[in-house]
Amino acid sequence: MNTEELYDDNQINDDNSRCYNVQGVCNDTNEIPAVRKLQLDAFFDTLKLISGKGYVFFADIKYDFSRWEKEIVDNYELPSEYMYKAGEIWEQWVHPLDREKYYRLVQAAFNGENDKFELSYQVKNVNNDYVPCTCKGVIIRDQNGEPEYFGGVLYVREDARGMKIPEERKKKLDSMFEALAIISDDSNVYLADMHYDYCRWSKGLVEEFEIPSEYMYNITETWEELVHPDDKQIYREQMDNIFHFKQDGLNLKYRVRRPDGEYNLCSDLGVLIKNEKGYPEYFGGRIYNHTHHRYYDMVTGLHNQNSFFEDISNIVLNKKEVRIAIIGISKFSEINAVYGYSVGNKVLQEIGKYLIENMCNRSSTYRLDGSRFAVVLEECSYEKICYLYDAMRKYFRDGLTIDGALVTLELNASTIMLNDFDIDSQTIYSCLNFAYIESKNDKYGELVEFKNDSRNDEKLRFTKIHKIRNSITKGNKGFYLLYQPIVNADTEELIGAEALLRWKDEMYGVVPPDEFIPVLESDPLFVDLGDWILKTALEDAKKILDKRPDFVINVNLSYVQIAQADFTDKVQKLLKETGYPAKNLCLEITERCRMLDLNLLSNVIDVLRGCGIRVALDDYGTGYSSIELLKNLPFDTIKIDRSFVLKIEEDDKERILVNNIASTASMFGARTCVEGIENTGMRDILRKYGVYSFQGYYYSKPIVHEELIGKYF
Repeated sequence: MNTEELYDDNQINDDNSRCYNVQGVCNDTNEIPAVRKLQLDAFFDTLKLISGKGYVFFADIKYDFSRWEKEIVDNYELPSEYMYKAGEIWEQWVHPLDREKYYRLVQAAFNGENDKFELSYQVKNVNNDYVPCTCKGVIIRDQNGEPEYFGGVLYVREDARGMKIPEERKKKLDSMFEALAIISDDSNVYLADMHYDYCRWSKGLVEEFEIPSEYMYNITETWEELVHPDDKQIYREQMDNIFHFKQDGLNLKYRVRRPDGEYNLCSDLGVLIKNEKGYPEYFGGRIYNHTHHRYYDMVTGLHNQNSFFEDISNIVLNKKEVRIAIIGISKFSEINAVYGYSVGNKVLQEIGKYLIENMCNRSSTYRLDGSRFAVVLEECSYEKICYLYDAMRKYFRDGLTIDGALVTLELNASTIMLNDFDIDSQTIYSCLNFAYIESKNDKYGELVEFKNDSRNDEKLRFTKIHKIRNSITKGNKGFYLLYQPIVNADTEELIGAEALLRWKDEMYGVVPPDEFIPVLESDPLFVDLGDWILKTALEDAKKILDKRPDFVINVNLSYVQIAQADFTDKVQKLLKETGYPAKNLCLEITERCRMLDLNLLSNVIDVLRGCGIRVALDDYGTGYSSIELLKNLPFDTIKIDRSFVLKIEEDDKERILVNNIASTASMFGARTCVEGIENTGMRDILRKYGVYSFQGYYYSKPIVHEELIGKYF
């Protein structure tokens, strides 16, 4: 090797250099043997071949001898491609404030403390400007496990600050800006040429915040001056991360000062565009001013529920096949209670960020109500969405560290394939809600797909649900009530009836309630339908009271109805309007009401019973929470589901079970009603267990009001 290639240590200013005392290094600077240099070259060439971007360097630790890529040698006026003590030499280009951490990295690398390393710092270029640099490398050990070689890649932002942007670069910036503006649904876009620190901004932003011009140099500092003082640190940190290769995008919410001194909340969504070498070349994005946008969520910066419904309506109008999913967080209120709302908001932001970064490329992300999000994906199979969701569940189960707290999350999700376009966005949302509730309450968070399968009438499920839902908005057209008698278990005399909802249409015929009530039960429109059911049942039952003063009408409730703040007031108002006695009304709730807060449910029941209204727990035993509900809530009647008595004539276990349920109900002061009585054998057996009333086909199928009166009076 030519000695002129070796760097003379004396050229280093003693005041600015430090001694690198490294274990195992020939500190007397023995010349590296030729065979070692050849081996170093081989490693260097291999690393350069596979690195693809950045400046490659490789060091022989024993001889403190390294080879550097020619381009960085030329650009930073280093003495040579081959150098002894290169760590000390390169340090002279490192920003003074970063030299201590740089020194520690080199020490740790040469001493073999870590096998992999990464460090970001500022380096001075030939223009004497400090620019961001990230060093990523690896240690290669010998057969004894001692560090032998140290190689890596330097990623340096080659800056041209202070230089005028060439005309061809400006034209390229303009063309990219126009493309960004076209695909954006918002006028507030920006695009920066990072090489020249030159940026173009939308005219709307320029006018809104009185930025000096649409075209500007050094815009980051200009814009930062408008950022609220409390938000500047996070804004600066995020921008530094981008320029230091630590993140490829920006999803940040902060406040920006208007010319009148007031602040607007803005969401900044940006992406880093790199050149073929992997260096940041452009940075562009959109800034949403929440003061003007009703389609964006203020916490996450995502599109909100308004935007979701509008986009789905457009998808249906254009007959575009997509997959839609709703993903939500279980027990999110507990996160707010334990960690505070600030952490809760950051959790929501992390969910939104994950969905943007990890779902399919051709997708849109929305924040819906509370802790639920929606994604709309093109060309996504059920298997694909399952894979994506499973990966997301695992990621958040491992936990997020937010403000020093490890927060683990459990998720729920539903999905639907939109390929039927004779429906509206609200129907789609109702179907997704139904599947989401099943995921949350019955499937332990597994992804549940609402399938658009065909029934015997060969009509698609979506279309049917859509038509039934629209019937509610048209004065409940097509809905009617049937009544199934309830009789005294001992005397078999009529003591009441249960009002049962049906829907009939010329195309579909009579549709049983189990095909639409579970789906529509969570729909806000169901509240209007529930009011109609209660009023109609009271009006029909009142005609029977003249003949049977002790007659009790049973009406089923949806948890959506009970959750309404004015629910008990509505019930009392309807009783007053119809003149129907409260003591002759029994309202039935199901285990689905367990989704409500137990205290809320208890208060509602207390108010109803305080008015004289009876309350029954329907379908007892079909879910997981029957005992808990019975223990904590004051019911007048417990209705045992027919599934418990289907084989009671030959199954001793069913008899024991029914006897125990009846005894338990009695212990809590409630009567027992058994549904599904089909013959005398079932009747006779059940009479032995203290059952108060019967209901079933043995006495009557559900019949219209006039037929009920004709049969019993």
